[in-house]
Amino acid sequence: MAQRAKPTIGSYLVALVMLAVVPLILIAALLLWRQTYLQRHAFEKSLLQTAQALSVAVDRQLYADRVMLETLANSPLLERGEFAAFYELCRRAIEQRGGLFISLFDAKGRQIFNTLRPMGEALPSPFSDAPPPDPERPPVGDPSALQEVLRTGKAVNSDLLFGLVAGRLLFTMNVPVLREARIRYVLNAAFEPVVMTRFLQESAQFKGVPAWIYDRRGFIVGRWQDAEKYAGRRVPAAQLAQLRDKEAGVATGETAEGLELYYSFARSPVTGWTASMGAERRQLDRAVLTGWIVGGALMVAGLLLGLGLALSLATRLRRSIVALANAASRSEPPRPGGLRTRELELLERAVLDAAQAREARARKDEAEAASRTKDRYIATLSHELRNPLAALRNGVHLLGMESGGDAALRPTLEMMERQIAQLTRMVNDLLDTSRAALGKETLQVAQVDLGEVLAQAIETAQPALEKKALALARAFPDEPVQVQGDAARLLQVFTNLLDNAAKFTPPGGEIRVALAREGSAALASVSDTGIGVDPAFLPKVFEAFTQADTTLERNASGLGLGLALARQIVEAHGGTISAESAGPGQGSRFTVRLPLS
Repeated sequence: MAQRAKPTIGSYLVALVMLAVVPLILIAALLLWRQTYLQRHAFEKSLLQTAQALSVAVDRQLYADRVMLETLANSPLLERGEFAAFYELCRRAIEQRGGLFISLFDAKGRQIFNTLRPMGEALPSPFSDAPPPDPERPPVGDPSALQEVLRTGKAVNSDLLFGLVAGRLLFTMNVPVLREARIRYVLNAAFEPVVMTRFLQESAQFKGVPAWIYDRRGFIVGRWQDAEKYAGRRVPAAQLAQLRDKEAGVATGETAEGLELYYSFARSPVTGWTASMGAERRQLDRAVLTGWIVGGALMVAGLLLGLGLALSLATRLRRSIVALANAASRSEPPRPGGLRTRELELLERAVLDAAQAREARARKDEAEAASRTKDRYIATLSHELRNPLAALRNGVHLLGMESGGDAALRPTLEMMERQIAQLTRMVNDLLDTSRAALGKETLQVAQVDLGEVLAQAIETAQPALEKKALALARAFPDEPVQVQGDAARLLQVFTNLLDNAAKFTPPGGEIRVALAREGSAALASVSDTGIGVDPAFLPKVFEAFTQADTTLERNASGLGLGLALARQIVEAHGGTISAESAGPGQGSRFTVRLPLS
């Protein structure tokens, strides 16, 4: 039976690409649909808000006409019955407003005057002279608005009508004239539909945008273009049917010119008129279609690119694996070729890395052995140097006794004593450091009063302080500060810190020693006004054989072991030591933190 063919790397990579890309394509399609939906929703919302803004603007326009009439209604000329003077006042007012006429009716609906006709001329009455209405055209001399004012006593705007006196299309604003809470007259101002059309064309917000205004009956009052042709015509029945269901919304339709639109409508609860705004469907639909075409093309291109890349990688990877297998079978180093991946390189370098690791371990062991040998040598050398130094110190002491206070020898003997003391201190530091490095340092731990240790350190450093006339300030708490430690070793730490402070502080400076509690720790600090430490050197200040001034002409002598030994002692007590300085010439502060007992 023939063996089943095994899948190749290429087939796995293609499947992997399909598993990764197909869900991404589906997600991208969903996101594109969502974006289209949100874009359309935002567009419809903006269109509706614009229609509502137009409706409010129309209300404002009609309200301004109402305010004009209400101002005229309060004229004292009406009180005195001076109709001729009131006629002239109304004529001037309507001319300034850009309207057609103002007429005055009495409480029975009889027309007293109309500014289109001379004062006193006989005028028709909309109650008796209006012909029967035609449902398909604006009514002639419609008295409904006048009747509404006489019935309710409130201002009312009319729908579009054909004026009996003007003989043309117009709409009116009707305002009652009240005296002692009774309707005495009714003022109405008439305006041609061109007023609303001019408002649409001149307003910066609505200029050039398909927009139209129609009254309660659906007759067009104003239009963004061709208003003289379409004013007085009804809007399509579908638009009127929508108003029966809701006061505002967005829909699709056509203009009288056959232009397909997305349009919004908003009916005013004040005037009853409706404002509509439109946008060409072709522009929005083209943008949406373009987005889908571009998105689909990118999806297909991404799929094809992913498949091509997968096949290319499979070919190169297969070549590299075959070359590596052939090289391994012949025990030869692989030849560069095909795909170079991190995994293949790691495989090639595995043996080399193992050999390098063995060599590194051997070098490390050798270095550690050399370091231990060095530490033992330094410890032995330090120990052996102590005996001759002791003999030299005794010899100098005897010379001083035998000289009998000879003034000529005294400076030389004092110089020799100082240098022998300096050598002894350096040898002791070397010995202590070597012991710590070899793990031979032992602590005699007991309960220690850290304040007493600091007092002893100050006493030890007192000659150096007095020699340079340095002021010493101390700040110790009243109660003892107890720690567990080796008193001698802690004394060595603080003596070293005070010795350094005295050494690096110019004459007349100040040294401050402070002790305090902080939580479960004791804090002891030694600060000075000396030469300070360069901030760049602070991280190295506790390293052995390290000094800030490495020149041969430096003033202070020493091997640079004091602070390193201090850190070893403090850390052996479970504490820490730190150094702070604002920079050269700014002084320094060394702080030791030890756990309280």
